[in-house]
Formats: sequence, C-alpha cells, structure tokens
Amino acid sequence: MFVNGVGVVLCGSAEDYVGMSIAWLTKVEKDHVLISVPKGALGTEKLLEEGRFTLSLLAETQTEIARQFGGSKQKVAVEKDQTFLFSTDWGTPAVGECSGVFLCEVISSSELNDQVLVTAQLSGPVAATELSPLVFRKSDFFA
Repeated sequence: MFVNGVGVVLCGSAEDYVGMSIAWLTKVEKDHVLISVPKGALGTEKLLEEGRFTLSLLAETQTEIARQFGGSKQKVAVEKDQTFLFSTDWGTPAVGECSGVFLCEVISSSELNDQVLVTAQLSGPVAATELSPLVFRKSDFFA
C-alpha cells in the first residue's frame, strides 16, 4: 500500500477560481512536483490553459476542505464559505493554515488512461508550517 497526502490545486483569480482535491502527487528533484489530475475535469482544463496553479498541502484537520473540492464539486466551492482562502502574489487563491503552499508553473503534461500527469516547477514555498499532513484514506472520502 502507498501512502499519499492530500492537496488542493487552485487556479484562476480570487474572484473566479477552480479548485480540485488531489491525492496523487509527489516531489521530484529539488524544485519540481508531479501531480495526477482527472482528464477532462474543469480544473484540469483551467490548469493546463493558464499554465500555473497553487498547490496547498492540507493539514490533518482539513478533511472538510478536501471534500469541498472533491469530484464534481470543483466549481461549486466558489459559492461556499471562502474564509479559509488567501490570495498569493500571483493573485491565485490558496488554502490557509495548511502544511504548505507552493506556486507551480506547468512544465509538461501527459495523458495516462483517465488521468493527466502534470510536471510543474515549484516557486516558493509561499507558506510552510509544522502541521501534520492530511493522509489520504479512501474511507474518509468514499462510502
């Protein structure tokens, strides 16, 4: 069994953003990250179109935030309470009080079955804490 943390990818502006929860991500080399996002998803399309995104690594107390951006709820989160978000230097929102926040610029993407693998260069971190990360447990998100 592999252990994965949970992150939220956000792209767009503070007024019009799309976010999606991801559990398949890894740091590659010193300044790069590889994430897997669903092919055809609204958030994936926006991420590839803009070429940059914010990656918020969630803390163990932020399961509800992960659920807000899970599955088909990517755009619905805009109407929900946004008090947990802050704006980065890029104007892209990020999740506050999490384990870490990074600005990411897309380097490449490749389709693999129903996923898109995105390699990005890290710019940052914007924020980092000593909070324990949220570990993905299927039972926390799927019945």
